[in-house]
Order: sequence, then C-alpha cells, then structure tokens
Amino acid sequence: MAEITKMWIADKMREIMKHKPIDKIRVTEICKAADIERPTFYYHFKDKYDLVAWMFCRDAYGTDITSVASAAAGMNRMKQDIIFYRRAYEDASQNALWHYMRQLLGD
Repeated sequence: MAEITKMWIADKMREIMKHKPIDKIRVTEICKAADIERPTFYYHFKDKYDLVAWMFCRDAYGTDITSVASAAAGMNRMKQDIIFYRRAYEDASQNALWHYMRQLLGD
C-alpha cells in the first residue's frame, strides 16, 4: 500500500512539474493535488526534493548502465518525460537532485 501511495504522490508531482519549476512548488500544493494530508506526504518523503530523488531513482532502477541496450531504453524512458527531468536537473537549490545523486553515487 505504501508503494502505491508513493507512486500516486509522484504522479501528481509530475503533473505539477509540467507547469512549474520545483522551487515554485510547495508541499501543500502536492498534497492538494494528491488529495492527501501533509502528514501522509511526510510519512513517505522528507521533502519535495526527496520525492524528486525517489522518482528519479525509481525510474533509473532497472537500467544497467554497462549495457548499451539497457542504457538506451532508460534514456528513451527519460526522453518521454523530458519536462520532469529538465526541471529536476535545472533546479539549483540547496536540496537539488544532483546533491542527492552525488550522495547516492558516492555511498
């Protein structure tokens, strides 16, 4: 059930990010779009940046970067959701996606 809730929240975040950059989105707005209470959001994610990092990792999980075919398939999935990835990478805030990725890949 928790995974379904996380995916629901992520889907709503993707919809919002089609129209706004991350720094202009508030957790309250995500909760309203997902029709959930703030404690539900914070049960699953630390903040909106944690949500975006989870979304990225979930999308990339099945990609084997040592396989050309797998990497190409992963890139094609990203291309289909280019607005989300562009906005995620353009964010230069303190908690930007690249901070999470650096921490994840560094560990």
